[in-house]
Amino acid sequence: RCISAKASSGGTTVIDGFTFKNGRTLYGDGQQESGYGGGLYLIGRATCEETLPSEVSNCRFVNCEGTYGGGVSTVGGVFRSCWFEDNVATNEWADAGSTTKYRGGIGGGMVIPAVRVQSDTSADYTEACLWHATGLIDCTFKNNVVETSGGGVAALLREENCVPSIVYASGCLFEGNHSRTTRADAGFGSGLYGIARSLVTNCVFQGNVGGYYGALFCRDNCRLADCSVTDGNQGTYAALVAMEGVEMDRCHVACNTSHGLFGSCAARNCLFESTLGYTAVRLYGSNKSASFENCTIVGSGLAAAKFDVGQVMSISFVNSIVWRDGGEEIFQGFTDKQSLSAENTCFSMESAVFGTMVVTKRTDCKVADPVFRNPSKGNWRIRRSSPCRDTGKFTEGMDASSVDFDRNPRVVTDGVTLAENPSALPDMGCFENQQEPRGFALSIR
Repeated sequence: RCISAKASSGGTTVIDGFTFKNGRTLYGDGQQESGYGGGLYLIGRATCEETLPSEVSNCRFVNCEGTYGGGVSTVGGVFRSCWFEDNVATNEWADAGSTTKYRGGIGGGMVIPAVRVQSDTSADYTEACLWHATGLIDCTFKNNVVETSGGGVAALLREENCVPSIVYASGCLFEGNHSRTTRADAGFGSGLYGIARSLVTNCVFQGNVGGYYGALFCRDNCRLADCSVTDGNQGTYAALVAMEGVEMDRCHVACNTSHGLFGSCAARNCLFESTLGYTAVRLYGSNKSASFENCTIVGSGLAAAKFDVGQVMSISFVNSIVWRDGGEEIFQGFTDKQSLSAENTCFSMESAVFGTMVVTKRTDCKVADPVFRNPSKGNWRIRRSSPCRDTGKFTEGMDASSVDFDRNPRVVTDGVTLAENPSALPDMGCFENQQEPRGFALSIR
């Protein structure tokens, strides 16, 4: 390993402008905390709520190897404008008396272990634990490799007597990271894995491949905002896996090598696209729920939305658009074990599953062409002539400060916002039409 660092009580470690290259530690090799962080092993969390966390800035981690965290293993601390490339998380071992060898490793670029608490408090997460969080700001994770989960970053989930890893990631790029595993129980998040009760905002995921459960795997009350999961991300189940308790706002999921979203999250102001051979949304969960508010879900080739297994689940659409090109069936795999609630939503066709599912509510919905500006070019904004314009409903929390996918005002009628016109109405879909009425000029001679 290149460096091990731990702040003393009340102190802070600062590392700025270094390159960590060719560091290596594998589990059981005799080094301190063996296997954790080939380039850097850091205890960087604030030592109490009143102190600042350690900070690593403008550093590069290149071609390092570890069992847990090829480039870095850290508990807390802030990483700012750092670059992680070509790091590997791997290990090979055999059980005692066996010649069968196994390969493991987690967190190609970085691993964030769970934080152990002093006593058995059932490891409940509370706001007071936020000072343990690890911050990733304007960092790049590129071409890192992992044998199992978390090609770019792995934030470990809850363990006994531990608080789960908490991550704040903003403005980061996850590109070309790779999970080598073919095991269905191990390949989670080739870009970012296992974020629990964390915030990921303004991050881009592209070209992350391998594994079963997507370029981004998140669960347990995580929030995603203004993230993009596009351009060649690949997982057996989907590019993005977001299980129940995950909230998404203004996110774009569009993949041509995998299904888009897999799971049972709550999405708002999001755009989900699919291309030939895949679905935009692949719903999954037993006794779970999924909700879509002011979302646009569009499918090409396959259904816009698909239910994965015949388990009990509730799905709701509010102020949304569900569309498939060519007038084909928009839903697939839904049965009478799923219930549907739809309000102020536009469907491009009268789906056959409406007669199969348990429809608990269907009010102010439309079966119509939403009249997108240019579907062939991926422009899913609606025209002024769209039946989805000014036909949405006010939802809880929607007011004059609300914004759409583009961060334009959410409630606009004829180019006038709700702040200026109390009678303005929201649109269906993730994009609010901002256009004013077009007039004409008359010249008389």
